[in-house]
Amino acid sequence: MIACICTNRMAGRLCRTCRYLSLFFFLIMPSLFLADTADAAWGTATVDSTDDKGLYSSIAVGTSGAVYISYYNRTNFDLMYATNVSGSWGTTTVDSTGNTGQHTSIALGSEYISYYDVTNGNLMYATTALPTVTTGAASNVGANSATLAGTVNGKGLSATAMFSYGVASGVYTGTSTTQNVSGTAVSIGISSLSSGTTYYYRIAANSGAGTSTGSEASFTTTSATVSEPAPIPVTLAVSSTNPSNGATGVAVTTTVSATFSMFVNGSTVTTDTFMLSDGSSLVSGSVSTNGATVTFTPSSSLANSTTYTATLTTGIKAANFAGTQMTSNYTWSFTTIAATPTPTPTDTPTATPVFTLTPTPTATPVGTVTGTLDLSKYVAYLNGDTIVVTVVDADRDTNASTADILTTALKAAGTTYSSGDLLLDIKEDGVNSGTFLATIKTGTTTSGGASASTRANSGTIKTVQGGSGTATVIYTDTVPNTSTITKTLLFSSSDATLKFDAESYTVGSYAGITLADAEENTDNTQEDTLLNHVVIETSFINWAWMKLAETGADTGTFRGSILVSSDATLDNERIHASDGETLMAGAMDETNTSGAPRQVTAVSRVISAGSTPAPAITPTPVITPTATATPEVCITEKITLSSYNLKLRKNQHAEVTVTVMGKGDCPVEGAKVRVLYLGIVMK
Repeated sequence: MIACICTNRMAGRLCRTCRYLSLFFFLIMPSLFLADTADAAWGTATVDSTDDKGLYSSIAVGTSGAVYISYYNRTNFDLMYATNVSGSWGTTTVDSTGNTGQHTSIALGSEYISYYDVTNGNLMYATTALPTVTTGAASNVGANSATLAGTVNGKGLSATAMFSYGVASGVYTGTSTTQNVSGTAVSIGISSLSSGTTYYYRIAANSGAGTSTGSEASFTTTSATVSEPAPIPVTLAVSSTNPSNGATGVAVTTTVSATFSMFVNGSTVTTDTFMLSDGSSLVSGSVSTNGATVTFTPSSSLANSTTYTATLTTGIKAANFAGTQMTSNYTWSFTTIAATPTPTPTDTPTATPVFTLTPTPTATPVGTVTGTLDLSKYVAYLNGDTIVVTVVDADRDTNASTADILTTALKAAGTTYSSGDLLLDIKEDGVNSGTFLATIKTGTTTSGGASASTRANSGTIKTVQGGSGTATVIYTDTVPNTSTITKTLLFSSSDATLKFDAESYTVGSYAGITLADAEENTDNTQEDTLLNHVVIETSFINWAWMKLAETGADTGTFRGSILVSSDATLDNERIHASDGETLMAGAMDETNTSGAPRQVTAVSRVISAGSTPAPAITPTPVITPTATATPEVCITEKITLSSYNLKLRKNQHAEVTVTVMGKGDCPVEGAKVRVLYLGIVMK
């Protein structure tokens, strides 16, 4: 390709449709001729006979005998170029901007032409010489960033430079910003790197004549020092009891219960670890466990006017990996209601008196119950996790016909997010149940919550990596007096992994990918689908998105497969590949233990059908979950542009509309289009 350098007075276009021509060394207007002499005998060949061509010609002969000619097209006012280096004459329009191309002069190496621009009165220069580049050493290498350097010689043309880099030699998945070359030195910084990782890189420069790449170099990022959050003390303690300590007038048919600060291991709750005594003997009964609440149910009614003592021993353990125990036994006492006295009849009754007995109430009076607060889990992932909040408070059940909603009774507050507290309504899970539920999700933004105009039973709390890693869940109990109950929620993170299911594949087989990333499990009730998260490629210009589906409703593991094909690349369906090429898969791990986005990659290769893949696995294509009706995904099939050829003058601009359609001309939503600069030079 031949390009030109222009002054700021030039305007117009660089290229025009080439015309065939014929040359003569003799000038017989309007044709250019070429003649050769040997022993005074001249031979001639017609090089260009179209239009009025051949003025201001300049000729050069290469070492192989090939002929190179620059000349002027007077009909169209263009600079022309002809050569027979291929064995036959071929011509090219070098510059068609205005009236240009007079007084040409050509030199060899790569081809170099000087000429005169009549329109603007400028001396012009054109060349096919590619820029020369050298990859330099990296500097300022840290845990997540580095500065890459190199040199560029544009051979007299304006040039731009950039760096390509990746974690495998010869496989470049990242690119730096583009820099206009001023002089010869190039220095560009890159970031979002993984710590303790070796990166391979090379420089690339583009001018009007084309693109050159340098040799490969490498550097290794430093290891990051990650501060682990201080462990949060975990204790097993009794939060509340029913009846409360010191209560009187307790019904003889009551059950005795206690609620702990965390879920209890039910196998540790027995009649030996949860006992009820009347002061002289143990009461016979059975025990049960529901989350953080343990209950003792007497085998028969308790005695009237009797003080009972309940005891919880240190043998009760929490339902965590540590099996946390209480530091000491816990006891409390209550007294049952007195018996209703039986009236004494007169000595000589005239009739048997009829007495109306007042039933003994068994329900706890409203306003005497202290609410309890429990979380479905006390450790949650930073993104995509779900925590169910349970509040048990019988005296907040004020409507006997419908489920109650307690407005803004629940708040999540902490230091690991920045957009304010999350306020939620909690909703009774049935009529007169006294149990209220709300849902908290973790994510990158805070959303939902209750306000004067919005009532929400669920919301997302914004979490960020680093900081204390905790949030406080607060329940405000307003009956009989305003009080608060708090629980601590710990945030954690996981590092994503990406791998192929085989070390190699043949053309015509399916390449399988497994992504393990707990933070991408954004819905714990159904299997999530990832459409534009994992990319597979063989080169910078040959790539496709893979479709991955979660292996279960709440696994955080995603699998997918794509056909390794000799046909053209098609998103989610196939990747074009040939024997000997490397398959590179990549994904961004936005949330992880490092505290910064990181790239995870996996590498496999394509082998010939005669070779044996290791291991030989043909994965089953991913099947989209069909539990509920899901709109069909529109797979990209064709891309069209509003214009394929732009001719712009100086300071002009234009817009090109890109339309992405799928099978049956369905509109593709959320498609990502990669734009490649093809070296077009515009004056």
